[in-house]
Amino acid sequence: MFSQATIYENINRIVKLLNYKPLGYQTSSLTFKTFATEDLVPGNYTIPRYSYINSNGISYATDRDITFTKNTQLNEPLSIIGSTDLLYQGQCVENQPIEAVGSTFETITVTTSPGTKIDHFHVDVYVKDLQTQKYIQYQETNSLFLHSSADPVFEKRLNEDMSYEIKFGNGVTGKRLNQGDVIQIYYLQSDGEKGVVGPNFLDENRL
Repeated sequence: MFSQATIYENINRIVKLLNYKPLGYQTSSLTFKTFATEDLVPGNYTIPRYSYINSNGISYATDRDITFTKNTQLNEPLSIIGSTDLLYQGQCVENQPIEAVGSTFETITVTTSPGTKIDHFHVDVYVKDLQTQKYIQYQETNSLFLHSSADPVFEKRLNEDMSYEIKFGNGVTGKRLNQGDVIQIYYLQSDGEKGVVGPNFLDENRL
């Protein structure tokens, strides 16, 4: 069948029948070193996820909460951060909140304007439970059928129009959404080739 398909859209539809999930765009990443300057008093700090550094109009963002401790009043290197984290090119975009209808294998689609590049590996899904009024971060899985009824997981698939399909469980394989739950999705929007930088790009820049 592949030998007869000449455009990506056709191939994508075919592999969907086989439950094959193609990979989307992957943004640039870079290593970095961090210093706490003298004007930061000693104490414990957390850099929230999705924080970013902007240099000459190009942004690089964090993808998780980063906690560190400053011990002195001096300019202090924070080796624990640079040795365990990467920065990813782009800025985090908050998708419009969606209210769940509570159906089995509920599926929603994340669409963007033409030409927008979403980093395939940075699509985060949070659900505000109607009963507890608390947000839970759902984890991506290759297959809902590998999970129990209580697992907060979702499947993600890149469609032929470059939109992303997010599918939740049915209450048997993966947790089922309640009617009225609020689905909040964040994704990293990349600048593509314009965001590729060289060495020393972040020198002397502040978070």
